[in-house]
Amino acid sequence: MRPSFLRRFWSVNSCAIVAVCSVLCLNAARVDAQIADTPPGTVLDDPIEPLEPARPRSEADADRLHAAALVATARTLEHNGQSAEALRRYQRAVRYDPHSVDILREIVPLAYSLERQAETARYAAMAAERVDSISDPLLLQRLALLLTGSGQWRLAIAAHERLLAVLDEENVAGTVEAVQFRMQLGRLHFLSGSYEPASRHFIAVQKVLDAPEDAGLERRDRAALLADAATTYRLMGESHLLTGHLDEAEEVFRRADRSEPGLLDYQLARVLAARKEHAKALARLEQFISTTPSGEGQAPYELAAELLEKLDREADVLPQLEKWLAADPDNNHLRLFLANRCAEADQHKRAEQLRKEILEVAGDDDSVEGATALDALRGLVELHVAQKQPAPLLDGLQRAVTLAGGVDVVEDEIEPILEDAELLDAVLSHARSLVEANQLESDGALAAAELAVMADRLDDAGPLYDAAASKAPDRAPEAYRQWGLALLFAERYGQAADVLRRGIGDDPPEEAAPLYYHLAMALEMDGHTEDALAAARQAEELAPESLQIAAQTPWIMFHAGRLGEARQAYERLIREYDDRHDSTVERQSLRECRLMLSAIHVVQGDLPAAEACLEEVLDEYPDDIGAMNDLGYLWADQDKHLRRALEMTRAAVAAEPDRVAYLDSLGWALYRLGQFEKALGPLEKAAASEDADGVILDHLGDVYCQLGRIDDARAAWRRAAASFAHDDKQDKLKQVREKLQACSGDAEP
Repeated sequence: MRPSFLRRFWSVNSCAIVAVCSVLCLNAARVDAQIADTPPGTVLDDPIEPLEPARPRSEADADRLHAAALVATARTLEHNGQSAEALRRYQRAVRYDPHSVDILREIVPLAYSLERQAETARYAAMAAERVDSISDPLLLQRLALLLTGSGQWRLAIAAHERLLAVLDEENVAGTVEAVQFRMQLGRLHFLSGSYEPASRHFIAVQKVLDAPEDAGLERRDRAALLADAATTYRLMGESHLLTGHLDEAEEVFRRADRSEPGLLDYQLARVLAARKEHAKALARLEQFISTTPSGEGQAPYELAAELLEKLDREADVLPQLEKWLAADPDNNHLRLFLANRCAEADQHKRAEQLRKEILEVAGDDDSVEGATALDALRGLVELHVAQKQPAPLLDGLQRAVTLAGGVDVVEDEIEPILEDAELLDAVLSHARSLVEANQLESDGALAAAELAVMADRLDDAGPLYDAAASKAPDRAPEAYRQWGLALLFAERYGQAADVLRRGIGDDPPEEAAPLYYHLAMALEMDGHTEDALAAARQAEELAPESLQIAAQTPWIMFHAGRLGEARQAYERLIREYDDRHDSTVERQSLRECRLMLSAIHVVQGDLPAAEACLEEVLDEYPDDIGAMNDLGYLWADQDKHLRRALEMTRAAVAAEPDRVAYLDSLGWALYRLGQFEKALGPLEKAAASEDADGVILDHLGDVYCQLGRIDDARAAWRRAAASFAHDDKQDKLKQVREKLQACSGDAEP
């Protein structure tokens, strides 16, 4: 748009411009002739001096200038069709000028047009907190919609509340727009669990719906507000019921039933129960249960039990539940609720029977919800643990593997086994005896093996994994993968590699990429770098589209100290994958690649390149605490951008107050700013941790020295020197020894 405007301006005014330029050139020539004829010393008698600013440029001033330059570059790139590069410049600019709404106004639509949903949501959240609802209500409304769509309820609520406040101030609270905002606020508050404001907004909306002509509400507006009328009215009713607005709840529940009949008896029973009309509520509820089998899950039966107890009929609870189950024998929600009540009443055999009935049909009957079956299984396992029954307990764990793929779904229920050595021995012994008798299925062997791993008994787990693999050869790769990972996490790297190779076998399965991936890790940690790289490349060949797998090769190089190769490999991956934005997992992997590349640059002494990598992370993830900390530390260590370094390291510590590296960064930024007393707290806290390294202790010594606490400084530096000597960091060791020599006369720590 700008170039076409300039072209039109030039064509219309070209003659006038040429004339003006001619006059200026003629006058300039005359002035030059006069200067040439003037004796020396009479022109510009005062010597030329540099212009001195009224005050030195502050860091904030420099940041704003840098932001302006970035914005200018971004606009040029955007005009030239380089939208992705333009977006990065805008994103960086807003970091240097964080209060600029204008820059955020450029970022959000550009990110949206590039179909970068995650970045759009992040920057929409930033913009919504800063935009003025009075001067720019349309922008705030668009941001509110974006925030709602991305599930950021709190920020979406705040944006809608600010928009509604403007309408209230302008005395147009009853307009269609205001009613729409209130309806949306009601929904958002309900989703966020804030039922009182949800109910309040819904009541205001209902008043308008009852008299739509007063607000100029047409039929189509009313239909748009209600959308799915039955669902909307039930949502309103839930809000009113949960906040004690019972008359309003009853009214909207009745309206919901007129749109979609079926739940009114249950909903009115809940209203009557809230009014403490327990007998009437029970009658309504019995009517609902008799006409709506299996409706609303366990909730109606929970309410029925509560009402019977309120009516002093607690003894009738189990008989009534049994009666309903006899009338509706396929109702597994009711069966599970009855089982739980039987367990509470110490009727364990009946509880066990009911839970087994649910599990018997869980694998073949689609009507049995997974959650219902798992709840039944958890109850069964808990019962067998309490009764210390090894055989039924192993059977329950086997069901966990069959139903959900692992025993972690009953992790809470089997926690007592891990604390009961006798029961644990009994379960594992029973599993071994079944293996020896060739009577344990693959799922049972896997379950016992997982239990042994959870108990940190890897030697017991091995034969069980072998049994699982031999019983079901098609599942052997997964069994060996699990076993190999357990050994890997236990730092038994050589054994892990052997097991993972067994999973791969002579004829690698189709899904062998994870096995090669873990094998590469085990081999590198065991000191076999070339073999590790070969395994990593095998994984990459089998999964060529996976950045996570591809990134293992440069990590191995980094771990092995081959920094040049690692740097080149990371740079290649970033170039190859940077334009892909359709996978959140890949973007996170790319973020990790940039953080690793930054670390390599630091080790190699290329600090500008390290900073560039961190800046790129923060462009895409403006709230990334790790990148903030790392960049803030690099700046502080170089004694530059100290104001921003302090802000960033403070944000990191605020997010993770006990993270030692973050505390050190904050303390070092404060030290560089000369705020020694303030630096002492975070550095002392960091130094007190088991994770404190020589750098942290060195920094603490510097602070003590500046505060005149020489003995404390010497003690900290001596600890730092010991750490550097242990880690063979000779340069840093030399620097600390020089400090000790200068400060205390010590030649050696």
